[in-house]
Amino acid sequence: MKNFVLKNFHILSFNVNHNYLVIHSTLVNFADSVDILFFQEPTWKVARQMISADSLTDKDVIGALLHPDWVYIAPSLPSSVKLHVMAYIHHQLLYLQPSITSNFTMLDRNIMVIFLSYQQHVHYFMNMYSDDKCTVLEHLLQHAHTLPHFLYIRDDFNIQSKAWDPHFKHYSKFADQLIDLMMDLQLNCSISLQQIPTQYSSDQSRSDSTIDFIFITNDISVEGHHILADQRLWSDHAPLYITIPISPEHIPIQQKSIKCGSEEEDAFIKELVEGLLALLSADLLIET
Repeated sequence: MKNFVLKNFHILSFNVNHNYLVIHSTLVNFADSVDILFFQEPTWKVARQMISADSLTDKDVIGALLHPDWVYIAPSLPSSVKLHVMAYIHHQLLYLQPSITSNFTMLDRNIMVIFLSYQQHVHYFMNMYSDDKCTVLEHLLQHAHTLPHFLYIRDDFNIQSKAWDPHFKHYSKFADQLIDLMMDLQLNCSISLQQIPTQYSSDQSRSDSTIDFIFITNDISVEGHHILADQRLWSDHAPLYITIPISPEHIPIQQKSIKCGSEEEDAFIKELVEGLLALLSADLLIET
């Protein structure tokens, strides 16, 4: 068993523009430097195939990309609903029991609230995506009184405004509503350490824009966030990276491991095989 000391949350948020390879590359490239990944506009592929008792062909089970260093969390909604937000938590943080709060997720398929807890300390995070009609903002304004105190909110609101983009000519009423809402939630807008856009247009007749933001609780002070334009790969958005100091400081994180070749390893493998066989039997019963 190894002990780790957690002083900060290292968070990367990224609109991957429905690109599976961007998700895979991000999981690999940031496995050693990031604790939490928030994705907007992810894509879903066949995770595995399930044996069907009434068909000669197996049934596809749609899911998120799996990676040994990460555990993914996504809202539990009907399969017909296209989700626009998801998260990956590094396996070293599983000790903090990451969970999703479904009551807020049900407000909109584009809203995701998760929390990490240690003893009496709970940290809430929100991941959001909004269309150009700002439907998510409308939902939040209606339900602001039910929301917890957030440590971090990441949003892709698709709101252009001169309030945060000096190259844009106009102000937006939605931008004013967003700023007022975040002030009511006791959140400050993080300042970008690079004065560059967050979305890049492939249409030369349209300018690049700034529509991706991070809001941090006003209880703490952060230096700002980084716009990693050179890491956007095949997405039209740049990932945003931030380091957030946490309280209490020095949370002990324990990573459990089983010694190779030990009796514990044999027992674990046996239990795993029995569990997989039980799942397979359950699938067959359901199909029947």
